[in-house]
Amino acid sequence: MARLVLYLTLSIIFIGSAMAVSDPQVCAAVSHNFMECLKFVRGLSSKPSGRCCNKLHNLNKLAKPKGAPGKICQCIEDMSRQMNVIYSASHINDLPEECGVHLSFPIANNIDCAM
Repeated sequence: MARLVLYLTLSIIFIGSAMAVSDPQVCAAVSHNFMECLKFVRGLSSKPSGRCCNKLHNLNKLAKPKGAPGKICQCIEDMSRQMNVIYSASHINDLPEECGVHLSFPIANNIDCAM
């Protein structure tokens, strides 16, 4: 129950802050999917969970339309700022191999999502 409350609270904060620069529908989906990977990308676990890997596959599907990778990137960047999260560069680099997925969108601390 506490996890659900945390998820909903963070989603509301994230979506509210992202509306000015990001697509709210995309950011809601990104938040829902990427939350499962936060423990790993923050360096708090040694392996990503199976749910994290499944959610990355979902995010890759969302990244197919033109411009979507940049939107997903911006949502993840906004989420990290709002939650004051610092990603572990080594864990981010390991994520595609650990989950057996090629990321169609960039993830990093302070990345330029317009690239």
